[in-house]
Amino acid sequence: MLGYDALKELEEGIGSKYEILVGFDNGEKAYCGGKELRVHVPEGASRIEWIKIICIEGKQEEVTRLLHEIIEAEDKDKVSVKIGEAGERIVIEGYGKINYQEDILKAFSEKPGIPLDVLEGRVKFIRRGGGGEVDGVLSASEDIIVDGEVVFKKDDVIAIIEMESTVTGRSFEELLGGAIKDLKNHLQLPDYKNVKYGIAIGFSYDPKEVLGEEPGVPPLIRVYTREELIEG
Repeated sequence: MLGYDALKELEEGIGSKYEILVGFDNGEKAYCGGKELRVHVPEGASRIEWIKIICIEGKQEEVTRLLHEIIEAEDKDKVSVKIGEAGERIVIEGYGKINYQEDILKAFSEKPGIPLDVLEGRVKFIRRGGGGEVDGVLSASEDIIVDGEVVFKKDDVIAIIEMESTVTGRSFEELLGGAIKDLKNHLQLPDYKNVKYGIAIGFSYDPKEVLGEEPGVPPLIRVYTREELIEG
């Protein structure tokens, strides 16, 4: 169907550039990211209805790939890193109609008492993650001015974000504890020595709900000052 050249490109790029999404007659979907082209057959499915080749270079496609891997993993502990990465992307970057950025911004605005409308449109959400980095940052996209005073200059890191995510029902308090511990460590690094705030987030989600763009249970968001984290 694809022709030799296209098939060879797909074979070489499967799992890195391309993924295969398979739809079944019971409405379920399964993801394939391996060169052996094996796919998990959902319970209750009797035949394949459609097959799509997905380019995973975009952020949304990457989340879709991660979610399918998580759903199909029998041992969730083996995909814990992917659970965390998908959670970070969903909360910090957003996925489809799911957007928690307003919730994060609202929680942050209440801590220093900066009106929400002053922050809206002037703050960037940046996911980082990996290699000992923070999970994300809030950065000023332009000067933020309150009562004629510049409280954050353009490109200032306003706050760092640390998240803990689960699909297995761990308590929000347990998740927050891990995020707070990471905040304390990262606020002492040279890159973040001048950052005044840390945001801890606990997120428990159902991958199937996210694929259906159902928001589910909102994340638990807590904002702390540097002093509360370092000296508390």
